[in-house]
Amino acid sequence: RVSGALQVWSSEFRAQRPEFQEPWYYLGLLALIAPWSLWLVSALFQPFLRADGHRRRLLLIPWLWFVVIFLFFSIPGAKQQRYILPLVPAAALLVGQLWRFHQELADRRQVDRGVNLLRVLHWASLLATSLLWAPFLLGQDWMVAWGWFEHRPVGPFKWPMAVGGSVLLTAIAGFGARWHFKWKPLKAAGATTAWTLVCTTMLWHGYSRSATGVHPIRFEAERISRMIGDHRLYQLRIASLDDPINEEFLFYCKRIIPSMRRGELHRTLQTIEGKVFVIAQTTENHDRILARFGCQRVADFDQDHDLPNRLWEYHGSKPAHDLVP
Repeated sequence: RVSGALQVWSSEFRAQRPEFQEPWYYLGLLALIAPWSLWLVSALFQPFLRADGHRRRLLLIPWLWFVVIFLFFSIPGAKQQRYILPLVPAAALLVGQLWRFHQELADRRQVDRGVNLLRVLHWASLLATSLLWAPFLLGQDWMVAWGWFEHRPVGPFKWPMAVGGSVLLTAIAGFGARWHFKWKPLKAAGATTAWTLVCTTMLWHGYSRSATGVHPIRFEAERISRMIGDHRLYQLRIASLDDPINEEFLFYCKRIIPSMRRGELHRTLQTIEGKVFVIAQTTENHDRILARFGCQRVADFDQDHDLPNRLWEYHGSKPAHDLVP
């Protein structure tokens, strides 16, 4: 059992935080699963248009998995991309069954009349991306100078790798399109997978060498986590507008951090034996309260982008001063 987990989930669902996202926020999932996005949209209609009986019942399993979770997490105002990660396996099953259906048709020398538009758009987008890949990677500094981006979107690339990657992607896309239009879906799916692996490998290589290659929130979360060790950690919130702990910080810190008002935190500290840590925003009011509790300032850090916080340490052997909440 994780103490405070139910409270955190309830708060997230009711969006008790400053951020608010529109109901269509999770349509960004289509970009997350590129270049399979078109096939996912088509696969959502597959159980009702191209299947019946036992096959339809099998297809409805990933369909319900995808649709129910997608709609459920689209309701609350607090949204994060990580909330819909459980949808990715369902999306893979939906896309995979559509390609398998096409391969079954090909084995019977039949053609899906609706596939032509999909494969034209699919391979046209992959070929266009492949041809523009090298100019995009090598022109990042120009795009920054023109004000299109604040910094390089991917990271530095030398021209041999950028040009070589573009040629390789173009070749893979060319072979894949040729196989697909000869109605060899399985080979075309393999080419799409190979294209995706090459593209994402280059993206991660560039990102690892960029100025943003070190995740700022992860760096701070892991640093604070090392300082705390196995001791308990709380957050002091003295006003409803106090920002909650950033979700990425919680993820990389690998712990639940209960939020407490000053009266609740004061009563908790009075029962503590040993060492405990408290996170609070960097304000005079927070500093004064924690100092009065007998806490010692340990470190300054950002638990969110440009949101300064302080880490305080309290020893249970030192009684907290009386405070009227």
